[in-house]
Amino acid sequence: MIAEVGEGRPAGPPDVDLPTGVLAPGLVDLQVNGFFGYDMVDADEAGWHTVVSRLPETGVTSFLPTFITAPVRTQAEALRRARDLLPGLPAGTRVLGVHLEGPFLSEKRKGAHNAAHLTDPTPRRSRRCWRRAWSSWSPSPPSGTARSTRSVP
Repeated sequence: MIAEVGEGRPAGPPDVDLPTGVLAPGLVDLQVNGFFGYDMVDADEAGWHTVVSRLPETGVTSFLPTFITAPVRTQAEALRRARDLLPGLPAGTRVLGVHLEGPFLSEKRKGAHNAAHLTDPTPRRSRRCWRRAWSSWSPSPPSGTARSTRSVP
């Protein structure tokens, strides 16, 4: 936390002595599909540990792991894996939640997303998709544990 900004040496001893450079707040990355050779949708425990531990080297202090459009089953498995791994992640970059891309994207604006996994967001499809995909969890406050919530009806 940055409590004050000023020039010159502080009145008391500094928490960290930085003889050169600039102290700046950490970066928040809202879309990390993967890093350090790991794709977040299928990263195993070692992959998650590597990403969380090494992202601070880039200045990122918190992030949203992002799962690109994929079959609902693949996204559901990725969500469950994230839920199970969150409590045991090492110190490093803070995971703010999970960013799901698709399957409700326009074919006209799909970019690199696989059109075979896109669908229109009808109420029925939305309920069916989220019942399968959403693993009924949400990150808790900074204690790092996961807590259960009700499923989408």
